Amino acid sequence: MELRQLEYFLVLARTLSFTRAAAELFVVQSAVSQQIARLEAQLGVRLFERTSKRVVLTEAGQLLRTKAQALTQMAQAVEQEVGTYGQQVKGTLRVGLSQGAHAALDLVHLFARYHETFPEVRLVIGDRHTALKELAAGVANFELDVAFVSHDADLGLPHGLQGVRLATERLVVVCHPGHPLAGRSSTTLADLAAAGPILDSAPETRLRTIVDGAWQRAGIERSSAIEIFDTGQLARYAASGLGAALVSTAGLRFVNPPGGQQDFTILQLEDGIGYSVSCIFRATLQGSPPSRHFLTMVADSGLDPEVSQRLREAAGPTEG
Repeated sequence: MELRQLEYFLVLARTLSFTRAAAELFVVQSAVSQQIARLEAQLGVRLFERTSKRVVLTEAGQLLRTKAQALTQMAQAVEQEVGTYGQQVKGTLRVGLSQGAHAALDLVHLFARYHETFPEVRLVIGDRHTALKELAAGVANFELDVAFVSHDADLGLPHGLQGVRLATERLVVVCHPGHPLAGRSSTTLADLAAAGPILDSAPETRLRTIVDGAWQRAGIERSSAIEIFDTGQLARYAASGLGAALVSTAGLRFVNPPGGQQDFTILQLEDGIGYSVSCIFRATLQGSPPSRHFLTMVADSGLDPEVSQRLREAAGPTEG
C-alpha cells in the first residue's frame, strides 16, 4: 500500500462520491478509480459497493478507514518532526477554503509569503468552496491541517478542533448609477425588492444561503433576474445595469467596469446582513511545525490585536 492510495481512499470514504473526491484531490475521476482499484487488488477485498446511484463503504472498507486514518496521521507526524532537523521547516501543509474565506485577509499573498519563507514545505491548497461541515471533518481526520471557513452562525466544531474568528464581513448593495436607488447612501431589503430585479448567486453557493436566509427572516419576496454561480462576478453584472446585487465588501475587488469606479454605486444595507470568517485547526499542534509557523504568519497579517494574540497562543513556540 502507498500513502497516496490511502489518501485517495480516505477522501472517497468521506465524500462517497468519485466526482467530489476527484475535485478535492485535484485529479481526474479516473485517477481516483484507478487508485482504489489497485488498493482493492492489493488487499484482495472490495472496499466500496458501487451502484449507478451511490457509493457505500463495505465492512472491510470501514475497518480500513479507521486504520488508514491512524497510518496517515503517523506518516504526517514523522514527516514533520524529522523535517525539523537541519534548520529548515519541512513537511506538508494542507489548507482548505470555503466560499467567502478570502474576505478576512489576502490569502493569496499569505500563501506566497509562506512558500517563500518555508520553501521546503509542500503547500496543498484546496480552494474548492467546500462547506464548513466538510472542512471541519477534513481537519479532524487529518486530511487538512488548517481551514478558513465562512459562516453566519456559531461554528459548532467537533471535539478536538479550535476556531478563531478572524473578521466579520458585511454585505452591501451594488447597482448601476441609473438604478432607482442609486441616489441613496443606504437602503433596506424592502426598498431593494420594490426597486426592481435582484441578481442572485446560484442556489448551491454560500452567499446564496446567507442572502436567502435574510430575505426569509424579513418576510420579503424578491424578483430574481439572473443567477450567477461565480459570486465574484456578481458586482460586475450589477454594475452593468442588469439589476442590483448583494455582495460582500471583499467582492468589490472583482468589479472592473469599463468606465471605472464611477460606473457603479455602492449602498450600505440597513438590515445588517453579513457573515464571519474563521480559521479552524486541531486544538493541539504539537509536532506540526508547518501548521504552527503558518498560524503565526496568519497572526502577523494585520488582524485585530486580540485575534492575533489568540492565534499566537494556539500556535505555541515555533523554534526549530
